[in-house]
Amino acid sequence: MQSRALTIRLVRLAMAASLLVPFFLFAFASWNSYRNIWSLTDERLVRSLDVQREQANKAFEIIDLTLNNAMELVSGMSSEDIRREEPRLFSQFKKFSDTIPVVQSLWVYDEDGHAAVSSRVHPPPTQSFSDRDFYLAHLKEDSGTY
Repeated sequence: MQSRALTIRLVRLAMAASLLVPFFLFAFASWNSYRNIWSLTDERLVRSLDVQREQANKAFEIIDLTLNNAMELVSGMSSEDIRREEPRLFSQFKKFSDTIPVVQSLWVYDEDGHAAVSSRVHPPPTQSFSDRDFYLAHLKEDSGTY
């Protein structure tokens, strides 16, 4: 009878072990895999953000370079000179916006907020843009690229 009780106890222990050992192995493997995937995800996110930041910096550098080139074309010109040279400036600005994908269009506004030249439409629209944020931002001081 005592050997039978010992056998039953061993069978119960073997049954418990057959359930618990795979459970703990699976739990350990899952936790280890979770930690590895978490750290790999963090590393990839940081790398992706670095690439996106670099792309954004390069885009703004290209935009600033394009704006500087456009400003060189109109520097020293009065509003009347810009309007008189509008067809030539339009073609130059159009070349900039066509060859540089990140630049959608270039516009030059006079002191009243009217478009003097644009790379998008020829001739530029006659409406006033003096109520727009991009115009108001530059009234008091040169705020750089807006």
